[in-house]
Amino acid sequence: MNQPFAEDAIFVRLPTLASLEECWAQQRAIRPYVANGMTCPEGQRFLNQYEWVFAPTKAALIEAMTRWDQVGICVRWYDWKGDANAIYSYEEHFRDYEERRERGIAEGTWTLQDEVDHVEYSPERYTGEWVIDNLPDDMGEDWFAFGHRSIIDQTLPTSVVTRLLQERTFDDWRRGDAYDVMVRDAKSVGDEIEYWRGEKRAGEDYYGKENESRS
Repeated sequence: MNQPFAEDAIFVRLPTLASLEECWAQQRAIRPYVANGMTCPEGQRFLNQYEWVFAPTKAALIEAMTRWDQVGICVRWYDWKGDANAIYSYEEHFRDYEERRERGIAEGTWTLQDEVDHVEYSPERYTGEWVIDNLPDDMGEDWFAFGHRSIIDQTLPTSVVTRLLQERTFDDWRRGDAYDVMVRDAKSVGDEIEYWRGEKRAGEDYYGKENESRS
């Protein structure tokens, strides 16, 4: 049974390969961004095994899957320059940054992209950044496994920042396993279904085999 979320995302339990194939045939053109639950030894945070979320955009998927609004996840501006208690201070960062730049230029390893970043993230511009707040289970330090480019424009509306950080969450989690979920684009879902079809034809174990006798 489909359960609708905000932003036109849906939640559905798909216990067999046939149910996954049928649902994907219906959803792939309109909701190509997908997450499914994986068994996690540390316990489930977002989705259980055989639970799927389908959404029309990256941001909508992350919002629905994490229960963003229900949990109370939000974004806030962090004033790094004004934080006297920062573990790594604004002043230390830019002192070290300039030392790395000078050393890189001298050694010939400083690239054009490094210089573009040096201008974009200058002391005048990079005084703080937008962060995700009120994450479940104190996940703040682990939310972005691969990191992301800081959003440093304090004048952006929170709605825009929220969407950008949700999209960056999708991109980060798409690169590797994230907690108890697999985050996918349309190609990944199609590849997953083809893999399990191949396993089934070969007489091997496959998605939802143990549930077929109950369906």
